[in-house]
Amino acid sequence: MLFKLKNKMIQKWFVNFLCLLGSSLPIIAFNSQATEEKLHYHGFIAQGLIDVDGSNFINDDGGISTELTELGINGSYQLSSNLRLAGQVVYLNGGNRYAEGARIDYALIDWLAYRNANWRTNIYLGRFKNNHWLYSSSRDVPFARPSIILPQSIYFDGFRDIAVGADGAAFKISRSDDDYGNFDFNFSYGSNPISDKQADIILSKEAKGTVKQDFEVQASFYWQPSFSPWRFGASYLDSDFTYHTNIEQDRFFDGGFLFKLLASMLYMKEKGGNLVVNFIRVNLLP
Repeated sequence: MLFKLKNKMIQKWFVNFLCLLGSSLPIIAFNSQATEEKLHYHGFIAQGLIDVDGSNFINDDGGISTELTELGINGSYQLSSNLRLAGQVVYLNGGNRYAEGARIDYALIDWLAYRNANWRTNIYLGRFKNNHWLYSSSRDVPFARPSIILPQSIYFDGFRDIAVGADGAAFKISRSDDDYGNFDFNFSYGSNPISDKQADIILSKEAKGTVKQDFEVQASFYWQPSFSPWRFGASYLDSDFTYHTNIEQDRFFDGGFLFKLLASMLYMKEKGGNLVVNFIRVNLLP
């Protein structure tokens, strides 16, 4: 329960302390696995608290907000030695950054097409996870990211539901050895449905028409040297969006963006904390 403190300095200290506490200890997690290790399920619950003076980033009134709620459950079932089913359902409340409610993050068939001592190839069909960016596949789990809010230049919350995955197909090729380190190559093709609430957040409520993502092609490559805390990578995104006006008085016209090129460096400290450097290039089209 939030209460008002008369002393502004004490209030600030109290809120900052809770924000720090919320960013470091917000997790209640559970996991289980059935006999013969065929069925696995896991869950997480996280609650944050934030206060930013003069900002409507989380809520419109700019006050103290508890609208940083994240909870989910995921599971997988091993059909055979090289085939499994996996899925995750989450409930999110992120204030005015994205639509509140439950959604399916991923629901897929994972086929282990090839494996030996050094190489591994997986093919995913269905609603697959986005494994192209450093935090795209785990952005809702606070202990897997650098802070309670990711940098919006890359992980724009308005595109959260579009960025975490897509409906289509993807594959991942991995190589690992002690001499050259770990290599990962990812490729995916798919698209996402865009709700009216998402369209309002992305384009504003002035947009009276409908938004559709026609396609999304992504590729990425990452390398981590052997026994190194560094990880280097680059990713490429090519996507096309279509906007259709529904009324003559609509202020918006057709438009979209062509691609995004992202280079990343990650340094993982031995006793906690990460250093992340990103370089981004975006081409916009009218």
